[in-house]
Amino acid sequence: MQYQELSERHATLLIQEEGYWKQRTKMHWLQEGDMNTRFFHMSATVRSKKKKVTKLIADNGTEAHTQEELCEVAKSYFDTLFKPRDGDHDPVLNLIQPRVTDDDNFVLTAPITKVEIQQALFQMHPDKSPGPDGFNLAFHQRFWEQCSDDIFSAASTWLERGYFPTSLNETNICLIPKCDNPTSMKDLRHISLCNVLYKMISKVLANRLKCCLDKCVSQEQSAFVEGRSILDNALICTEVIHALKRKTKGRRGELTLKIDISKAYDKVDWVFLRGVMTKMGFTNVWIRWVMMCVSSVNYLVWMNSNRVGPILPGRGLRQGDPLSPYLFILVTECLTALIHQAVGRGYLQGVKICRGAPEVSHLLFADDCFLFCRANVVERACAVKGRQGNNDKVGSAGNTLLYGGLGVGIIFGLSMTLGCVGVLIDGCPRLNQQDVADKILETPLVSSVRSDKYHVVGNWNGIWKTQAPHKARHLLWRLCRRCLQTRYRLLERRVECTLNCPVCDEEIEDELHIFFRCAVARDSWSVAGLSSVLHNATYQQTHAMDRIFAVCNNESSDTVGRVAMLLWCIWHNRNDKLWNDNVQMPRQFGRHVFDAWNDWYLSR
Repeated sequence: MQYQELSERHATLLIQEEGYWKQRTKMHWLQEGDMNTRFFHMSATVRSKKKKVTKLIADNGTEAHTQEELCEVAKSYFDTLFKPRDGDHDPVLNLIQPRVTDDDNFVLTAPITKVEIQQALFQMHPDKSPGPDGFNLAFHQRFWEQCSDDIFSAASTWLERGYFPTSLNETNICLIPKCDNPTSMKDLRHISLCNVLYKMISKVLANRLKCCLDKCVSQEQSAFVEGRSILDNALICTEVIHALKRKTKGRRGELTLKIDISKAYDKVDWVFLRGVMTKMGFTNVWIRWVMMCVSSVNYLVWMNSNRVGPILPGRGLRQGDPLSPYLFILVTECLTALIHQAVGRGYLQGVKICRGAPEVSHLLFADDCFLFCRANVVERACAVKGRQGNNDKVGSAGNTLLYGGLGVGIIFGLSMTLGCVGVLIDGCPRLNQQDVADKILETPLVSSVRSDKYHVVGNWNGIWKTQAPHKARHLLWRLCRRCLQTRYRLLERRVECTLNCPVCDEEIEDELHIFFRCAVARDSWSVAGLSSVLHNATYQQTHAMDRIFAVCNNESSDTVGRVAMLLWCIWHNRNDKLWNDNVQMPRQFGRHVFDAWNDWYLSR
């Protein structure tokens, strides 16, 4: 009895150990399997090493190496990032029209229910990283029946009175490297880890806001709006760029810009967010709830297992807060409003891919924007919202410099300034040679350009018109395309294997040996009555592909059909020997070739 109890206790401890390391690795894709404790332990160790920061370069150029210096750089960075900036909001806010009705506000501000909280709780992943409270969602999901009354009472009280306890909205910032060996804070992606109770309240508000987003957000935005496919804008953008690429005539040119906003979530101004919601028609109760979630936050930054803070922000939305994506797309409506105003006044003209098609001026997916216009409204929108373009993501597209060419990739449908060419040439002096430039200038220009493609000359139609079963014609095609997996071909592809022919074990096995040079193959040609065909093909050509084309060009269709059937039998005999250690003598399948081809020919 004691042994059984100890065994059960041991099994329980093993499960707990596996769960501990599985949580640390964040391997959410693994649903079932063995006790992968070693795998989880190694994964957690690798994650810890990748996340460790050993050096940072501050904004003033100084390097930080010690833990104290790293923490100081991180705190200074986030203090600057979350510091509010002044901006004139009114010109943009005046473009926002009321969109939320009284019925919508009634639904948004209705008393919270226990069912809503439960639904919000179970919609979230149970094993995400915990916040300052140390709990993950799995705990509250597991013990919902025991703690539901307390959670509901606390959430109702906080929303009714309009304030959160200070500890409720404490948030840990976890730093995830964007690259190997990060050296600056811009190389680290910061993710907010919120307390479970706050995430449940925020998720309830997000679920309510989702229901009226469709009328608040313009059709140009496809992210986070219920009922819209995230692929719609990708498809439209692809079609527009394809149309611009194919356009070769006309006096008017179109411009396509992909705009990436630097730290888009972190630079959302709270005053501007309140103004947008007010202009859209949200009631004061709802705005107070949202601003309570947004503005009561205080951060603690984790730098190599050390906490830095507190940091009290004056702007920004958290990546990790369920409410943030929906608030962000409300803010991006200002850019859409500016573009619509410019189009309405005739300052901008969108792109039409064909006659009768709608005009497309811009497309949005959260903070990513495709702009189809020639205007300067982007800088104005950035100034209003306190944002700026991400210059680090602007560069020239191309391949690695290769000998004999610049290696600059051609971008169809886009125009690149000639100044970029100078940057590329100056950066590589060996390319800037006057004698080479003179030779290039002496080359006459062509009057027209025609498309070209790689093509192997040969009687390919003759192969497919061969009087033989389809399997034999397909073998001819694979032989000419060098697709047969001979041992020599496998070695070229770095597959370790012996090189000798499995039939005769005398020479290296390639296409020529299998079908033309092997003793068994030569005897098969003779037994099948095709010795003269083999002699003519061997006399004229030295490659297997050329010999096949020579047979197709010089022999009758019936003869080519028998040759195709013979080659198929030779290849089948080779495979039977390789895999089953069973080989037929030339007399056996040489005569079989003639009979099999005759039967096929007569049964057509």
